[in-house]
Amino acid sequence: MIEPDSPQSEMNHLSAQIYFAGELADAAREEFCLTDEQVEEHLSGTQLPDLLNHHLSFCADCQLAIQEMREIQQSISPVPVTESETAPTKTTPSIWQRWKDLSAELKASLNWNPVSVGAIVLAMAFIGFGVWRLRQSESTANVVALQPSPSPSSIQIASTIRVVLNDVSGPITLDEQGVLSGVGNLQESDLLAVKNALQNQRLEISAASSELNGSSKTLMGQGESQKEFRALSPLGKVVRTTQPEFRWTPLDGAAHYIVTIYDSAFRELAVSPQLTTTVWKIEKPLPRGKILLWQVRAVKEGQEQVTPSLAEAPAKFKVIDKQLHNKLEQAERSGARSNLVLGILYAQAGLKEEAAIRFRALLKANPDSALARKFLAGVLDNR
Repeated sequence: MIEPDSPQSEMNHLSAQIYFAGELADAAREEFCLTDEQVEEHLSGTQLPDLLNHHLSFCADCQLAIQEMREIQQSISPVPVTESETAPTKTTPSIWQRWKDLSAELKASLNWNPVSVGAIVLAMAFIGFGVWRLRQSESTANVVALQPSPSPSSIQIASTIRVVLNDVSGPITLDEQGVLSGVGNLQESDLLAVKNALQNQRLEISAASSELNGSSKTLMGQGESQKEFRALSPLGKVVRTTQPEFRWTPLDGAAHYIVTIYDSAFRELAVSPQLTTTVWKIEKPLPRGKILLWQVRAVKEGQEQVTPSLAEAPAKFKVIDKQLHNKLEQAERSGARSNLVLGILYAQAGLKEEAAIRFRALLKANPDSALARKFLAGVLDNR
C-alpha cells in the first residue's frame, strides 16, 4: 500500500493532474463539442460532466448551438424559465485565465512542492504549445481553402501579332486569333469589313465602280491628246453628295456652256443655265443609288458642240444610296478618324478617290508597309 505522503503517491497525483490538463486541452478540439442530445439535456437542466461544462465555457460553437436550440424550442412552445437562465450572464474567461486557474488549483493540491510545480508547468507548457500548433494549422488550412484558384478564363494566352499599322489614333493590330484592336467603336459590319481586308490583304471595291469604268477609260484615253473639249468630273465614279460639282475642259472661242443631266433611260433630270465658266455645281439634289449621265454643250459662233458625243462612251456617275451614306457618316464619327478604316469603307462603297486619299496618308505613316502600298494601288488601278 502506498503511503499518502510518499513520493510514489505524489507522482501518481501529478500524473493524474497532467492527464486532467491534457483532457482539458483536448476539449478545445471539435470532437469534444456537445452533441444534439447533450445540448437538449443542458437546456432541460441536466448537469453535464465537468469536462463538458469546462468545454462549454469557452467553445463558441457549442454556445451558438445551445442558443439556436433554445430559439427552436421557444418557437414551438413556451419554455419555462430556469434558475440558470435568470442568473446574471457570466463572461467567458480567456484561455490565459483558464490556464492560470488550473495552475492555481494544481499548485494548491500539491502544496507548492517545487519539483511537482516544475513538472506541472513543463507539462502545461507542452500541452499549450500543442493546442497553439493545432489552431495555427487549422487557421492556415482555412486561409488556403479561401484562396481562389485561377480559372481558365483568367489565364492570358499570348497571341502572335499578324498586322501592325500606325494610324491617326495609334497602332492598329490584328493577331493570329483574329482579334482586332485600335479601330474605335465600329458597327459589326464595318468591323468585319476591316478584319477581312487585313486578313485577306485585299480590298472589296463596289461593283458600281466596274459599271462606271467604261466611260472613264474611253473619254480620258481619247481626250488628253486628241480632244480639246471634253468632260472631266464626275466621270466613271461614285460620289457621296446629291449636289456634285461638274467640270470640263474649255472650248476655245465658246460663248457659253450648258450642262444637262439624264437618268439611265436618257430622261432629262436637270439643266444648267448658260455658263461662261467650266465649273457648275447643281442646286437641285439628284436621286441617290442610281447611275446618271451628263453632257456639256458649248455654243461657238452660233454652233453647238456636245461632249461626250453620241459616238463616244457616255459620261456616267452614281450617287451612293442613303443607307450607305448614313453608314459612312457613322463610321467617320466613331472610327477615330482612322485612315485605314475609312479607306477600306470608302473602297467598299466605290468612293475610290476618297479611299486613295486615306491610303496615301496611311502609307506615309507606314512607309515600309507592303500592305498599305497594296491597298493604295488597289484603288488607283480601278480608277
